[in-house]
Amino acid sequence: MAQAVSSDHILILYTTLYRTGGLKFQIAAQTMKAEKHQQFPNHNIVCKAIESKSEFLAAIEEIKSARGVISEFHFIGHSGVYGIMFGTDKWPEQFSPFEWRNMSIPFTKEGHIYFHACRSARWFAPFISRTLGVRASGNYWYTTFSSSPKNFKWEGWSGKNPALYVVSCPGKKSHGVFASAAKYL
Repeated sequence: MAQAVSSDHILILYTTLYRTGGLKFQIAAQTMKAEKHQQFPNHNIVCKAIESKSEFLAAIEEIKSARGVISEFHFIGHSGVYGIMFGTDKWPEQFSPFEWRNMSIPFTKEGHIYFHACRSARWFAPFISRTLGVRASGNYWYTTFSSSPKNFKWEGWSGKNPALYVVSCPGKKSHGVFASAAKYL
């Protein structure tokens, strides 16, 4: 007998083109998808690469048109001064505050949006929480890839760890070269 699948969705969107780390963002998204499937076997889990604002909105529209709701929304990628980034360095895209205010995302009452991107906890996640009326989380420092979901753990020389996570920690960009050395020690 097949399990009934609810209309609750976990949406995992990630970018692969903006700056570097595209393959690792994909691996981190696939890791998250597998873990969410174990945690929530009755949820629809949507995991896809997006490279533009229109693809971001289309992923939300697919869920809305299926009359689904989002209990968890994850974005894995890069973040700039004004929030999450799409596209490439040659054609970068970000949503404006006006666009966010006019966005309609079908969250559940307990819905939560997570930004697994650099410095997204500082002002962006609180802005999204106020604007969309949903819990929002982000990373305070710059992000790095890790073989541990809790803190930085170097993935090794091969860089081909089957499970990767995006974690935040002090590093070279935020705290200088000594923080980078401490990160690896």
